Amino acid sequence: MNIKCSSFSDSSLQLIFKSFKIKLRFMPKVSIDLSKDRIQEGDKFSVTCNSKAYPENVAYKWFFGGIEIAGEKNETLMIEDISREHHASDVKCLVENEVGRTAMATTLNVEFPPTILKHPESVIAKRGDNVTFYCVAEGNPEPVYIWTKDKANILAGYKQKLDFDRFRENRENLYL
Repeated sequence: MNIKCSSFSDSSLQLIFKSFKIKLRFMPKVSIDLSKDRIQEGDKFSVTCNSKAYPENVAYKWFFGGIEIAGEKNETLMIEDISREHHASDVKCLVENEVGRTAMATTLNVEFPPTILKHPESVIAKRGDNVTFYCVAEGNPEPVYIWTKDKANILAGYKQKLDFDRFRENRENLYL
């Protein structure tokens, strides 16, 4: 804040003034920016901790998944070869000056291709039996399930499980 003190008199038309400032000391105000809008498995990217404080001399600490990263003291953290295990992990920076400290965190959204965790198993059935196949996959974004029939790839279903109530097929079929 700038302040000015002025003085003059009737005998002198000269205005005399002195300007000075008041600097308000405050603890850091913090925001976090990622260098990429989309983070995919295997990516390299940076996380920047923007801070505004007075006094401006600040110290940074970084945390990944709640654990302090030793030796990381800069405003930018580089992350290399991110994996699916770090999806939904928190990255937090803590900024401190002599007035106080402020922390800010962001949750990582790591995209990764689907992996089938439980494959469907072949069954032996006769006409009229109820038959159900299950498939379990994980991925981000959430996987879409598609069941096809025979080598002609005829659509048979699009959910996690494939149900046949009172199975009516007259021959053996291959469901993929």
